[in-house]
Amino acid sequence: MFRIYLKTALRNLTRNRMYSFLNIFGLAIGIAACIVILLFVFYEKSFDSMHHRNLYRLNEVQKFPSMAAAQKAAITMFPMGPTLKDEFPEVLNYSRVQSNNEYEMTYGEKRVFFPQTYFVDTSFLRMFDFSLLQGDRAQHDAIGLLQGRSRAANRAGDGELSRDQGRLIQPSEDAAF
Repeated sequence: MFRIYLKTALRNLTRNRMYSFLNIFGLAIGIAACIVILLFVFYEKSFDSMHHRNLYRLNEVQKFPSMAAAQKAAITMFPMGPTLKDEFPEVLNYSRVQSNNEYEMTYGEKRVFFPQTYFVDTSFLRMFDFSLLQGDRAQHDAIGLLQGRSRAANRAGDGELSRDQGRLIQPSEDAAF
């Protein structure tokens, strides 16, 4: 029975070649467009799955005379977060993030090299749902160190850094922010 259906379908495809080509080509374009749209939707929805709070990122729209179109950048001026929190009651909290590459710090008498560091406000851990191996999420220390498990193992040998040891790491005098 299946062989008869296959034979009939192939006979119709060979008789009406142009019509068959247009139908198959249109179906392929439709399926490809559907897959692209689904990939885009899944990608956009994946940003909110890690942290369960209502978080927004502030983008700056930059348009210079030499540019053809405006660009969005995740860059804002330093006082933007406190100003928005003061002037808009809808803004409950803010956190600024600054990335630095190849950063040196001192640990006691020893210089420690960090290939990549991020400086954040003290409200960062209250806003995001990162799990901590040690320490208290609600602490308000202005200077502290938060590092991944592998980085802590490289620094301490056994992966355990006490809170006092983390507080001792200070930026080097010749390091620039």
